[in-house]
Amino acid sequence: MSLNLNSPLNSGDAAFDRTKNRMISHLSKLLKRTQKQVIKREETLLDCQQWANVHHRALLLQSNLYRIKKGMAEVTVPDWEQDGLECTLTLDPLTEPKDQIAALFHRAKKLRLGIPYSEKQLQSIVVALTAQQKLISDLHEINTNEALDAFLLTHSIVIPQKHQKIVKKTEPPKPYRTYTSESGLTIWVGKTAKQNDMLTFHHANGSDWWLHAHNYPGSHVVVHCLKKEEKPDQETLRDAAELALRFSKAKDTHDEGEVTVSQVKFLHRIKGFPGKVQVSKHSVMHIRLEPARWNRLRGAL
Repeated sequence: MSLNLNSPLNSGDAAFDRTKNRMISHLSKLLKRTQKQVIKREETLLDCQQWANVHHRALLLQSNLYRIKKGMAEVTVPDWEQDGLECTLTLDPLTEPKDQIAALFHRAKKLRLGIPYSEKQLQSIVVALTAQQKLISDLHEINTNEALDAFLLTHSIVIPQKHQKIVKKTEPPKPYRTYTSESGLTIWVGKTAKQNDMLTFHHANGSDWWLHAHNYPGSHVVVHCLKKEEKPDQETLRDAAELALRFSKAKDTHDEGEVTVSQVKFLHRIKGFPGKVQVSKHSVMHIRLEPARWNRLRGAL
């Protein structure tokens, strides 16, 4: 954000104070983030500095390996660094003792080698923290618009603009599944009785072609066409008939059957019975289910 250098804004002016406060708020958020990173780096360094303890534990277990068996949860051994006083070490019952010891030696080495890197990372983040603290301190001392604008340019600070919260509108789920015929036409398959009704009488056009398993309960299948379009190609009708038979009770007992073919404009809803229709004009197709056709329709090929 850049301010107009010719603007007469000064301390006490609402616009000046608003801009300055936004800058302070922005830098303070960055400072808090850096402070968290400092704490994390300190914890990492402290962990690395414990490498000698991990190495000593590995040595204790190694010298008492003959006493340790897989399945033990702990072992008590004398500690030569504590004048022979006994100490209890926890074990992993599911891991071979020699593998536990090897893992401890490996971890001790990794921690020891990580000390210089952790120290460098901590030093770098502390320098950044100090710089951010100074920026905020300097910003509090600014009283003129000119100084505020110069501060922005000097330190290349960009204040994030306030964004209006975008509320995503979630569309209700469609009452049908969508498939595409080999020739590229859209085929809709209803999901439930009520959704069959929604598909046929609210989403489909009168010129759309409608298919249903003949004399069996099942999904309404609609070949969605442009208005006044001629009858779909034969392969598309075969695809739709395949879906009509597969999404019906007929598929449970037969691998072939009959499918009613009509247009939506020849259908009439039966009140009180969602999904049930009367058909005033139709034809019947006899088909055999084709696994290859079904796999293509559902994208399994």
